[in-house]
Amino acid sequence: MNDPQSIHQADDNPAQDFQHADAPESRPAAPDPSMNQTPAPAVLDFDQLAGPNNEVLIRLGAAVYRLRRTRNGRLLLYK
Repeated sequence: MNDPQSIHQADDNPAQDFQHADAPESRPAAPDPSMNQTPAPAVLDFDQLAGPNNEVLIRLGAAVYRLRRTRNGRLLLYK
C-alpha cells in the first residue's frame, strides 16, 4: 500500500494534483461592464412641466403626488 516507489512516482509528477503555473485559470470571465449599464434617466425641465402653476401632479399607480416649487426655488414632493 505504501510502496516507496509509488510515492516517489507521485512526487515526480506534481501536475497530477496541481494546475501548472503557466496554464490559464479556469475562472469564468468577468462580465462586460457595457452590458450592465442602465439607460440614463430622462432629464425634464420643471419650468416646461409646471408652466406658471409652479406645481406638477404625478401619478404612480393609484397614488397621486404633488411636486411643488417653493418661493426659495426648492422642490417639495407631497403625497
